Amino acid sequence: YEGFPAQKNDLRSGDIIMEVNDKSMKGKTTDQITELLRGQSGTSVKIVIKRPGEDKLIEKSIERAEIKIDNVSYYGMADEKTGYIKLDNFYQNAGKEVKDAFVSLKDKGMKSCIIDLRGNGGGLLNEAVNIVNIFEEKGITVVSTKGKLKDKNNTHRALNPAIDTQIPLIVLVDRGSASASEIVTGAVQDLDRGVIIGERTYGKGLVQNVLTLSYNTKLKVTVAKYYIPSGRCIQAIDYAHTNEDGSVARIPDSLKVAFKTKAGRVIYDGGGIEPDIYLEPVKYSNIATSLASKY
Repeated sequence: YEGFPAQKNDLRSGDIIMEVNDKSMKGKTTDQITELLRGQSGTSVKIVIKRPGEDKLIEKSIERAEIKIDNVSYYGMADEKTGYIKLDNFYQNAGKEVKDAFVSLKDKGMKSCIIDLRGNGGGLLNEAVNIVNIFEEKGITVVSTKGKLKDKNNTHRALNPAIDTQIPLIVLVDRGSASASEIVTGAVQDLDRGVIIGERTYGKGLVQNVLTLSYNTKLKVTVAKYYIPSGRCIQAIDYAHTNEDGSVARIPDSLKVAFKTKAGRVIYDGGGIEPDIYLEPVKYSNIATSLASKY
């Protein structure tokens, strides 16, 4: 992460960690190595790395620091009138970070905005609501949760005055856009607030609660599903009906139901959000894929 200890000390993707504090890491798992690398902020850790292309091992002493990952990894002007915001996560303060980026870009003359949710696997539900609230007025229903138990049924509405309800909006998505990303994307589409461009999203529309069990174990239980403003469910996989081999299938076209957006456009459920404008994903060659996966 840029600006944090590893990057400041010129550690690079592809470096192989050989020793941590004079202990060999041969045969250690990633989790075991991570445990040794972590420690109190301000303390130091000594590591020895092997770098591809270098003959000699490299020794570094790195001072630890608290790692705080921003939800918005980048924002700026794509051209004189178009702003661009890359949102990577829906962790705490994601809504505030998007709002701050949006206001900053408006001050620079932004007349239209691109929100990039490609590869964003989601996070906190309330942050998704806060982001939609930037573009939609207070009181609008953003998402509902419905389950077998009545206490799991909730409606989540925008709680604050909107920043801009008129600016043209584009949301970029791909197969990696899931959960909270799909709530934002689906709300923007259902409310006819912007144009969705990219691939059909992942289709994770389940709400889970974690229950504590004996022997220091936990059980994650699905208690409800997400429903966006048109009434569509985001969930792509129907776990209630399994195939003969025990696998679960995606919802077939024959079972998809038509819904309507705020302006009356016909849209369908069946898992994930179908973009308004579909873009073919870029296909990389085998050699490029191999090089990237190995850093």
